[in-house]
Amino acid sequence: MKHLLYALVASLSCAAAARAATPNVVLIFADDLGYADVGCFAGPGGAPAPDTPHLDKLAKQGVRLTDFHVSQAVCSASRASLLTGCYANRIGIHGALGPNARHGLHADETTLAEVCKSRGYATGMVGKWHLGHHPQFLPTRHGFDSYFGLPYSNDMWPEHPEAKKGTYPPLPLFENETVVNGNVTAADQSKLTAQYTERAVKFIAENKAKPFFLYVAHSMPHVPLFVSDQFKGKSKQGLYGEVIQEIDWSVGEILKALDEHKLARDTLVIFTSDNGPWLSYGNHAGSAGSLREGKGTSWEGGTRVPFIARWPEKIPAGATCDIPAMTIDLLPTVAKLIGAKPPERKIDGRDVFPLLQCAPDADMAHEAYFHYYATNELQAVRTRAWKLVLPHTYRTMQGQPAGKDGTPGRYKQVKIEKTELYRVSQDPGETQNVAAANPKIVTQLLELAEKARTELGDSLTQHTGTGTREPGRVANGAPPAASAPKKEGKDGSFAAELIFPLHKQHNHAPGIVECPNGDLLVSWYRGSGERSADDVAVYGARKKAGDETWSDAFLMADTPGFPDCNTTMWVDKDGKLWLFWPLILANSWESCLTSYRVSSDYQTGGAPKWEWQGTIPLKPKDFEGVMLREFEAWKKQVAAASKIPFEPDPAPLKKKVGDKLLSRLGWQPRCKPVVLSTGRVLLPLYSDTYDAGLMALSDDGGKTWTASQPLAGFGSIQPAVLERKDGTLVAYMRENGVFKKVRACESKDRGESWGTVYSTDLINPGSGLDAVRLASGNWLIVYNDTVKGRSRLAVSLSDDEGKTWKWTRHLEKHETGQYHYPAVIQSKDGAVHAVYSYFVADGKSMKHARFDEAWVKQGDGR
Repeated sequence: MKHLLYALVASLSCAAAARAATPNVVLIFADDLGYADVGCFAGPGGAPAPDTPHLDKLAKQGVRLTDFHVSQAVCSASRASLLTGCYANRIGIHGALGPNARHGLHADETTLAEVCKSRGYATGMVGKWHLGHHPQFLPTRHGFDSYFGLPYSNDMWPEHPEAKKGTYPPLPLFENETVVNGNVTAADQSKLTAQYTERAVKFIAENKAKPFFLYVAHSMPHVPLFVSDQFKGKSKQGLYGEVIQEIDWSVGEILKALDEHKLARDTLVIFTSDNGPWLSYGNHAGSAGSLREGKGTSWEGGTRVPFIARWPEKIPAGATCDIPAMTIDLLPTVAKLIGAKPPERKIDGRDVFPLLQCAPDADMAHEAYFHYYATNELQAVRTRAWKLVLPHTYRTMQGQPAGKDGTPGRYKQVKIEKTELYRVSQDPGETQNVAAANPKIVTQLLELAEKARTELGDSLTQHTGTGTREPGRVANGAPPAASAPKKEGKDGSFAAELIFPLHKQHNHAPGIVECPNGDLLVSWYRGSGERSADDVAVYGARKKAGDETWSDAFLMADTPGFPDCNTTMWVDKDGKLWLFWPLILANSWESCLTSYRVSSDYQTGGAPKWEWQGTIPLKPKDFEGVMLREFEAWKKQVAAASKIPFEPDPAPLKKKVGDKLLSRLGWQPRCKPVVLSTGRVLLPLYSDTYDAGLMALSDDGGKTWTASQPLAGFGSIQPAVLERKDGTLVAYMRENGVFKKVRACESKDRGESWGTVYSTDLINPGSGLDAVRLASGNWLIVYNDTVKGRSRLAVSLSDDEGKTWKWTRHLEKHETGQYHYPAVIQSKDGAVHAVYSYFVADGKSMKHARFDEAWVKQGDGR
């Protein structure tokens, strides 16, 4: 007992140390906040120092980077770099995307949220997104579990002071992928900062028990400026100062939430801005202090922004670092801190954590940074001490009347004819062009500019980059259909819809149940891959009785750091919901352990409230003897089918089936449990270790489980079980072997033992299937009726308990795409419901189809 306690204490200590070494991450991103708009960054003289006590305190507890930059001084491009670690022009994002944009962040780009998800983090975003407003571009398609905010800038609305009537549609507010306010008004905007803060604090509270990444992207102080009543009239700087005060308050509330939940020591907090101040708005614009120009330029006032980072005991308190860094560096920095793999696609950023630590040997992580603007114009090259400004045209308010009270002034355009050089380490205001006195430096930086042009291009010099990528684009000029029901047939007996819009990640292997109240629940797994991706988790969605559409996806099961895969569900005789899935222990199917959850409270909307969770360890009955016996039968079947001698060496199989660990691990669910006429519950399982099936049997409603003999087909897996009137059980299985047919075997003793596996007349390419006994007594099976590929998904009907399948109709019948892994049930009203994985070129989803026997009997011709 003493040794056990020591081991437990050591385990807990290791867990605590690991938790502290992989911090939560809170990233707060202001909009158009100038370098001097934070008190601790404002220099002496000039405008009154902003009132930002919480940000100033954050800086005293952490580090200020005084030479921190965005890649481009404009909304969308800046955010693209922040979230992907790439120069925005590398991934095809330029400028600021508006409501008419038909492109956005490509599905193949990896975001900071997805990096965190790969390590089991909960991820949430509130605020301004601005990387595409069509469904496939939204935050929930790019790694965020939840989202609340505006899809683009808050001035992209009908009340824009310079836009013609009809230029902008109403401004929408999103909750995940649903517009919850289709016409954001001025009154609504005054609540945004407080609403974002409330959501951020709630996210922290809900995810305090596990690592999380929270991205707070304030819409303010981007014009039009709005502030809540709490801050009106409180600043000497007028409305702009009040907005800054409310943002500072928001930071304070987030920090307070971390303190209340005892998370401050385990959380890296970062505060910065997307670019410098929008100077044309005069008294509604911020300040870059002594830096030159502002937003929309590549001068320091446009790209250099305040940056504060705090991580107690890991980052020194009250420190300052003047070594240049950029938003592209945040993704690789966080990835290294949390032990995540870098994105597969090339990125530009590098780990800059030594700068945050003010390490004695820390230096600039790059040979140079490159500032692009407009459509791929290379405008400046920046090293630690020097900045080369290349010939280009920029905008300035110098000599122009300032804007006032929300109406902007007019910029004038200035053209730089010759390359200019500034020693920004000594002249941050870029006041003295020293190119003539430093020709060698100019030459060196021009050589770096040429490297950038080769890789990323430069429209000013007509260079096409070799390393640029396309953004995501809306197919055929319109967003993909997501949930509009499709109806066919004279009697309206068929309808189908996607459960959620096409999604960039892997979404696969659904289960479905009808709740006692008539709601439909669907489960599936989602993530950046399958068994090898640790961010894979089980999700669900609900279709309320009588509704035409499905709810937003909600999390059903997530074991942090481990993949959670194939799902199936069951409602027991007491009305409790059971969710079954395999927990993948070592990133291989062979290492899985079947897990389950039980809920009594799952019919009120949202995710079920789970009351019990467990695993189902099993010892297969007579495993070694049955596997070796059926191996001989299988050899004869293969020889007969191929018409050539087939005598594989049995020694490897004997060794494998004699391994107790292998035979007890790796059994996982796929098809739904079946309740026999005797009351026994069968949970069909299968193993990729042995290419065989197994039944978990329970005679006490799931309290205890035992294992059957294996269904030894050597390539026959994922059984779906039906019961004949005489009590015989028939298991239909996908075929991973040489026969290219749906395989089957039978049991005469309620699933304890199973006969030799045989081939049916139904063809199969090695793809999942499911079957159901209908209230009429007829049998129905859903499967891919091809020998190669999964572009056809068929429904076949039998009126003689599987002896023949007289009717077939297709749910999907195409040249391309994959429509597979079906789950099928019959609801109380007699309708058949099939859900299946729906993979097409533009993304992946789950599809739900509702039909009846008459529809199947009509055949494809109808």
